[in-house]
Amino acid sequence: MKFKFLFVPAVLGLVLVSCHKDDEDNEYSNSDPRIRTVYVDGLNVPFVVNDFEHVIYNYDSLTYGTDVSHRMIFFTDYDVKKPGLSYFVSEGEGNEWKYYTNRTADSVFLDLNNLRITTTSYDNKYSTHYKLDIRVHKYDINSFSWQKLTNLSFKGDVESYKSVDINGVFYFFYTNKSGDSYALSSVDGKKWTSKKLKKHGYDWNSLTVFGENAALFADGKLALIDVANACEVSLKDNVAGLKTLLFKLGNMYWAIGTDGLYISENGSDFKKNFSLPSGFPSDNITSLVTLTGSRTRIGYIYGSANGEASVWALDKGGNLVKASSSSAGLPLLSKTVMLNVDNELCLVGGINSDGEYVNTCYTSDDAGINWTENWHKELPSSIGRVANLGAFVTEDGKVIFASGETANGILSAVWKGTLKGSE
Repeated sequence: MKFKFLFVPAVLGLVLVSCHKDDEDNEYSNSDPRIRTVYVDGLNVPFVVNDFEHVIYNYDSLTYGTDVSHRMIFFTDYDVKKPGLSYFVSEGEGNEWKYYTNRTADSVFLDLNNLRITTTSYDNKYSTHYKLDIRVHKYDINSFSWQKLTNLSFKGDVESYKSVDINGVFYFFYTNKSGDSYALSSVDGKKWTSKKLKKHGYDWNSLTVFGENAALFADGKLALIDVANACEVSLKDNVAGLKTLLFKLGNMYWAIGTDGLYISENGSDFKKNFSLPSGFPSDNITSLVTLTGSRTRIGYIYGSANGEASVWALDKGGNLVKASSSSAGLPLLSKTVMLNVDNELCLVGGINSDGEYVNTCYTSDDAGINWTENWHKELPSSIGRVANLGAFVTEDGKVIFASGETANGILSAVWKGTLKGSE
């Protein structure tokens, strides 16, 4: 999936469209009763004014569940002399007509479901009647339909685990309570193969992807797992004192140390690149590299410091920007997972500040700047309230969720989610 924005705030503009012939005619007309443009407060969608059928409608249907029964609406005319047109509204067939000032200072809330509008020209000689046709999706195209694919087969009781996607192959690494470690792998989320790993003290919480390898800390050292070579494990001393492994971005591997961000050309020999800025996350860190625009890849880092959550964005040149914090609707979570779905950054599941497992999905459609709880994409009851999900996005935009930690233990189920709008 391709992400649409970079680091600048999304420009929230309203495209106002009207069906008419004389857009370029700037002469005043005292006898023109037509509405030119329409704006509904809180609905940033274009409206079409059809003067042939006398219908005003939104070109793109609104999201399923959008409430239009209590909204403010405003109109503009065709440059008639002030005070312009006279407006009257009626909230449905048979209801009385009321004078409408069309001024923000006198704004009132109206039921737009069956709103009718009458306009009278400045010279009081002509009138036009319109019906407002607000179009709302009949079903939730922004949610997922879920299909259970399989149950993961574990050898022993799982003690710790984490999942990563390496070149389109899904990996689920885990260590059981006997201290044995395994790598499960799948290309479709349905059929999984198991490979036993060389015995080490793997810190799966630190697991990330460094190019072709899975990277993590093991026995206090930096471990690289070559998944293409029978999951061969190589260890190297953590000379730089790295605390968190992030990702590969551009030609460099990135990690967090005690005093700064570190880079490496080979994924093992790290050196400090620059000091950590104030407020940079130190706890509950999760990261993601994804496209913004058609070519640019950005690394996103979510986490918290001193009880405040934040998202930071890093480009391959080492430019680091704080995209958002708790004041922008960002939740404070641990063991959440970040992914890019439906042209949105998502934070799915996790444990909230009260220690409760959640099924929430928070999304940002402006490159991590603003966040909102997105009820369309919350986890269904069949999956439940889950933290530390194995989350993968396929090339065709489907989501694979594998396992997860709940208040009652570790799950084995694997689910596939298909966006309803793409079915």
